[in-house]
Amino acid sequence: MNRQVPTWVVVLVVVVVSLVLIVAGSVWMQTTSAAGQAQGLRKGEHVVKLHVIRVKSVIREPLYAMRDWGPGECRREGFPGMSPGRFIAMFCDANRVLPSTEVNRIEFEYVEGRS
Repeated sequence: MNRQVPTWVVVLVVVVVSLVLIVAGSVWMQTTSAAGQAQGLRKGEHVVKLHVIRVKSVIREPLYAMRDWGPGECRREGFPGMSPGRFIAMFCDANRVLPSTEVNRIEFEYVEGRS
């Protein structure tokens, strides 16, 4: 069965993989794989590799700083057409945090020709 993986799942996996890289050490220009599902696999199931990515930067900043990055940031987060203010409110409500809560902003790029 071939299913389309939602963008938010890819973003979540990238965040988790990048956090692991932070703990492990040098994050700058690391290459890793984004996976569709890495936890909760049933016996016999395998991780589905989606794409190879390169982590360009990891910045820890308050959530409200997202407003400074402009409306394109919501599109990159997987919410096209949503304003930064609305995204921040949604994120705070879903995660029970304040706009002043520090979050990790992870910038990455897809590595061409590798998957």
